Amino acid sequence: MATFVCLGGTLDANSDALEQKIFRFFHLRSFRLLFFPLAEEQMDTAVSKFLKRMHLEEPIDVVTEDTDVISLRKKIEKADVLYFGGGHVLTLLNRIRFFNYLPVLEEFLTSDKIFMGISAGAILFSYAGLADHHAYRDAFRVYRLEMVEGLHWIPYTICPHYDHEGRISYNDEVAGYPVSGIALEDGTAVIFEADTVKVMKASSQKSVYLFDLEKNFQMLPLYEEG
Repeated sequence: MATFVCLGGTLDANSDALEQKIFRFFHLRSFRLLFFPLAEEQMDTAVSKFLKRMHLEEPIDVVTEDTDVISLRKKIEKADVLYFGGGHVLTLLNRIRFFNYLPVLEEFLTSDKIFMGISAGAILFSYAGLADHHAYRDAFRVYRLEMVEGLHWIPYTICPHYDHEGRISYNDEVAGYPVSGIALEDGTAVIFEADTVKVMKASSQKSVYLFDLEKNFQMLPLYEEG
């Protein structure tokens, strides 16, 4: 079965420390990464930012607007890690459906691929997630953060950027779903492998929380092993 890694967000726009920690966890030394820049309106900009932030010697391939389903399947077959970048989850979902990528991606859910998603990419994998596609703010607060349904590949709702203003609204939203929830501060990640959930952090100062369905969505801290 595929493994899913959800990252809450970056601590530093120029650092890939969390990703490197995750790669070490999986003992990935020589591997191929396929990047999906579909969540940002300007895909070229998303690719440039990703390449600037990631410090990989391994080959990186990219999904482009010219990538059809046949080409996508070939790219995925060659890749070990499928990385879905951040941006707006509705843009990401709309592009996956418009380009008819979903059936191809679903073919690999029973493979040994590692699906990584940051922010919007993390929401993509989830039952649903708190998104800011239509959000705006005034001098007092952030408005219109809203839950967006994901692809249900992992049985949790997700809140990335939980340490950002306004995300406390997730504490109420999570109870509207028939699954537990996970809130991820920037610089943290959770790894869903088989029936286990592991926490990874780029900084010990950052936190991950579980909203446990079986305990009436009680908020519980999750800790990094070791």
